[in-house]
Amino acid sequence: MDEDPELERKAVEELLKEAKRGRTRAETMGAMGWLKCPLAATNKRFLINTIKNTLPTQKEPDQESFRLEEEAAILLPAIDTRTGTQRRSTKRDRANDKKG
Repeated sequence: MDEDPELERKAVEELLKEAKRGRTRAETMGAMGWLKCPLAATNKRFLINTIKNTLPTQKEPDQESFRLEEEAAILLPAIDTRTGTQRRSTKRDRANDKKG
């Protein structure tokens, strides 16, 4: 029973706040300012999922494909992995051959 006066005070404060907001809306918009907004609430779950699915994924490069490209570059140094054509050896290739 000790909480009854506190609860009643909070309820009165909330009603007064709502009445003050309504009065402000009524001054700016007329009698329609007292009505609640007729629009339905936004479906936020749908909105978030739509945004997530339209944005490109920001995943790190696939480690497996990266490893395979490295192995191919080591095993087939004379083949350009980007175009699949044979390329001439460069100074860098010859230097790597001497190291390896």
